[in-house]
Amino acid sequence: MPSIYEFAHFSDADWWNFWIGLATAVGTVGAVVVAVVDSVRSNRRAARAARRADNAEAVQFAQDRLLMRQARSNDAARVARLDADIAKNAGWLTVAGNYEDEPRASHLRATLAELKAEREKLVGDDEP
Repeated sequence: MPSIYEFAHFSDADWWNFWIGLATAVGTVGAVVVAVVDSVRSNRRAARAARRADNAEAVQFAQDRLLMRQARSNDAARVARLDADIAKNAGWLTVAGNYEDEPRASHLRATLAELKAEREKLVGDDEP
């Protein structure tokens, strides 16, 4: 049986060069495919990381907003308690003045001054 090389116009070296060139081309195409797949995966990982960072930032913003809202609510409740205490102590100061109880009246004046100072510290320039 005759060899395939007998019908071809190429020598053995030419066929070896053809197969080596074909293997090199397949290897190059494979390397390009691997590089493209790796690049796509890398871009997807980067996009997921960016989304996670955005989500973490949004969660942090929501937590900060909640903490600020709670702090304002706590301050408002504290101011309301201080207003109630100021009114109560002012009433007791009137009673102490009516009974001419000077030690109790001076103690109530000092307490009222402390309560008003604390209220002023909490309220600041927000209210007149």
